[in-house]
Amino acid sequence: MIRVPQVRVISAEGEQVGIMETREALQLASGADLDLVEV
Repeated sequence: MIRVPQVRVISAEGEQVGIMETREALQLASGADLDLVEV
């Protein structure tokens, strides 16, 4: 579980998407059939 309010998102192609709310990033990942991973 990711507990921070915002995350920096990188696309599956390795491109910077930007910083967004964790909830929004989870929805983006889910819509692309991907997982959101904290590194």
